[in-house]
Amino acid sequence: MTPSLSEALALAAGHDTRREYSEAARILDEAITMDKEAPGPLRFRALLLRSDIAVSMNDPGEGRGILAEARQIPLTAPEREALAADLRRADDLEAFFTHRGCAG
Repeated sequence: MTPSLSEALALAAGHDTRREYSEAARILDEAITMDKEAPGPLRFRALLLRSDIAVSMNDPGEGRGILAEARQIPLTAPEREALAADLRRADDLEAFFTHRGCAG
């Protein structure tokens, strides 16, 4: 059974911490695909972590595409405020992709 996106985010974060990137990616990919109705902030965080994992797996092109998907999620002002650290991380990833020549 596929975990909810919230559960998958927690599981994947643990795998990411242990540098088990393939397992973290698999968990997130399944949950992101299955839980398309998750709240915007949760989906944004899951996609952001998945983008970060793609970079760790030496696949910046994939990471850039995933980050672009995360950036498409509409967020309210209060949600953007609550996600301030995540939005800064997204900006950092964007700068990395641009610097690496992955801008599309």
